[in-house]
Amino acid sequence: GNTLIFTYTRPSLAPDLTYAVEWSQTLPATSWSTAGVTQQITGDNGTTRTVKATVPAGTAALFLRLKVTGQ
Repeated sequence: GNTLIFTYTRPSLAPDLTYAVEWSQTLPATSWSTAGVTQQITGDNGTTRTVKATVPAGTAALFLRLKVTGQ
């Protein structure tokens, strides 16, 4: 298809953490982007949430990563 799906789990209660799915066609640190990425919570059992991120595939190979940042 023309999209990639990246599914991950995260704690339901972690207000000090930010989760971002990023993509890159190359691997340099400055090449990562969140442009076009959409995320949807698909499950929450009170302890963990399942999140589905959709990334436009484009015409070139892509690398995906989950970036977690906190305070």
